[in-house]
Amino acid sequence: MKKHLIVTILIFSQSLALANHDSTEWIDAPILEIEIKSLKSGELNTYEWAGLPIFVLKPTNAQLRELKSLDTTKLGLTNVTQEIELASKELPYRGVERLVFNKIMLPRRLDHNVIVLIGLSPYLGCAVYYNSYAGDEEPPVSNFFKNPCRENMYFDLRGRVFKGHNFSYHKNMQIPPFTISKGLIKIGNKFKVSKQGISDLLKTYEVDQISTEHDFFRAIALGKSELISEYLKQEPNLSKQIQGTYGKGTPFLHAIMLKHYDIAALFDKGPKFEQVTSSGNQFGCAMQYYSGDRLQKLFNLGLDPNAKYCSHEINGCSVPFIYESVIYQFSEKEQIANLLLSTRNGLDLDQKHCGYTLKEYMGKHGKGDWYEKFELQLNKKAAN
Repeated sequence: MKKHLIVTILIFSQSLALANHDSTEWIDAPILEIEIKSLKSGELNTYEWAGLPIFVLKPTNAQLRELKSLDTTKLGLTNVTQEIELASKELPYRGVERLVFNKIMLPRRLDHNVIVLIGLSPYLGCAVYYNSYAGDEEPPVSNFFKNPCRENMYFDLRGRVFKGHNFSYHKNMQIPPFTISKGLIKIGNKFKVSKQGISDLLKTYEVDQISTEHDFFRAIALGKSELISEYLKQEPNLSKQIQGTYGKGTPFLHAIMLKHYDIAALFDKGPKFEQVTSSGNQFGCAMQYYSGDRLQKLFNLGLDPNAKYCSHEINGCSVPFIYESVIYQFSEKEQIANLLLSTRNGLDLDQKHCGYTLKEYMGKHGKGDWYEKFELQLNKKAAN
């Protein structure tokens, strides 16, 4: 079994928090099999499944004792029924299939001594860390997962969030569909969840006219481009209510995160990539997680490769999304392709941000050889 190490520091909510309403990524993903005897007690193993980092942990006896003796009043969400109701309220803005699997898996969170979780924060999609990144804070327990993007946000080893963070609601880490039998963990759709079942459930969320803000955003989630286009002919500037804070994001943001780029193109007024998200960064900073055709679609929608979208401060200043992307997000081949694409769309390689050109910045972070290979390909393309 090949183990895939996940090296990204931050994975935006596109991969977890929001998913196309009709997504069947979890249904379609191949079954991942892991032998329990290959796991070392207390050591976190990270695999990739359905494009997500999967945490698998075989707890030590001491860790199991701590979980058993945990004061559950310190946890923010322990009622499974409430947890499922919370997930239901977020439809159709999250993949419907994920709710179906949640109804199966959430009641089983405590069933096994081997722990299997999706290794992302359920809030903003940040990659969480195991027994580290506590900083100056006092962890609530000895063994935990920590969201480094938020102060005082911890989860126990079962993925249950502790109270004490600054969000107004509680959410636990998600669980992928999995079974355990005869010493083998099988991650994937072993529950006969069908695409037809997803389609049937979606019918209950249909919208055929827009009369409220809720209708409007539901139409975005369901990809109703013609319905939205007709509505905008009547309300070309949108109302203050529609431009408001439904889901703490503008219509443009929702359309992008749900991969409805044709709908995003309809919103030619109002804040786009400059809008500030709950992460504190401008929305354009999250584009560091896009590549290939999807990144080109964002450039077509107005993404500026030179704009300082990311307020992740370096020497007290902000940087373009590509500065974040080149350090953390992609393999060498993917990142060179992104750099070539960004250059074709106007990336100024001579411009300095926070005192560094991109070449200097990549060299500082040990990626100077990547930049040299990028330059070779860039010069080769220019010569042709």
